[in-house]
Amino acid sequence: MSVLLADIPHKFPNLRGLNLSYNKLTVLPQEICCLKSLEVLNLEGNQLTTLPPEIAQLSHLRKITLWDNELKSLPIQAILQCTQLEEFAIENTLAKAKQLSALRAVLVPMAFHVCNMFPVTFIEEQLGYKVVGDNTVWK
Repeated sequence: MSVLLADIPHKFPNLRGLNLSYNKLTVLPQEICCLKSLEVLNLEGNQLTTLPPEIAQLSHLRKITLWDNELKSLPIQAILQCTQLEEFAIENTLAKAKQLSALRAVLVPMAFHVCNMFPVTFIEEQLGYKVVGDNTVWK
């Protein structure tokens, strides 16, 4: 599978959507992060433990789905560089993550967009914040 994934950026440089769900991936090949036009990335149902920091290169990424993975850490600063990101779907994924405190620290300054990036249940139950109607996050 890795050989095929490594070829994707060369064969489909303008790819806008990529569904790699349920492929038993343990690592996202860094080559995927070369897809400069990628807007939607579905990684649901794999065995990923982290994302490569090169994810920051996906400047057009609007949605990433990470449900049902085994994430233990996230390159938070790299994710925040994806400035077009509107949806960051991580339900059933981060219960085991060791970086929840780092994620909490990042959410407060960006509270005005946090509800679009993270599920409200995740923000409230996993991070301990309260989301109010105007997308404001309160501790």
